[in-house]
Amino acid sequence: MKVYFGGCEYPKALTQLHDLDIKAIMFSYAAKPSAHVWQMAKDYSMDILLDSGAFSAWSRGKRISVQEYADYLTKWQPQKYFNLDVIGDSEGTARNQTYLESLGFLPIPVFHFGEPMTLLDELVRNYKVIGLGGTVGKPHTQRRAWLGKVYSLHPSVKFHGLGITNRTLLEAYPFYSVDSTWWLAKFKTKSPRVSMDQEIEREHRIKALLTMAGSGTLQYQVSLF
Repeated sequence: MKVYFGGCEYPKALTQLHDLDIKAIMFSYAAKPSAHVWQMAKDYSMDILLDSGAFSAWSRGKRISVQEYADYLTKWQPQKYFNLDVIGDSEGTARNQTYLESLGFLPIPVFHFGEPMTLLDELVRNYKVIGLGGTVGKPHTQRRAWLGKVYSLHPSVKFHGLGITNRTLLEAYPFYSVDSTWWLAKFKTKSPRVSMDQEIEREHRIKALLTMAGSGTLQYQVSLF
């Protein structure tokens, strides 16, 4: 399993991951990393996965334009990126997927908690990697039951768990990849100054995530989708 480290829109966080030889990172369109941060990631040869930030925008009562998202993809050309999903609107999500594909993009589709499994069946027929979203904030029993159903229907599909780094869930289901900002926790800051205690705690959490992902070392190899 591969872990993408989110919250890397902050230069200090990105540098710390680089210093630990961590290559897999996730940027969020909602956070819009600066040109400097994008260049840092490319100079570091990072494996960049871009999240549309739809959930963050939705939780703040904002709406993201699919055309603006497409323009952003054109400008920065991340290696991998998710579709711009529309929270609570599977048809709107599908329209965005179709529109982005019509422009020549290859976004990773997202299947959400609560959507009909027939929709997942259709995605599985057409895509090699699928994001599983909408579980953040849901009770653990509901998340586990939903993931159990997903994997019982499609046990060999490559699923990316969006924001899923609960140890019990990672041990129960064979995710292809996941992402997390837990390693940053309360230490998210745009300030270039980060205390030694914060750096030590971050490194501890990075190691914990790698351990949960099945890596006993910080030598984390890049394996593209």
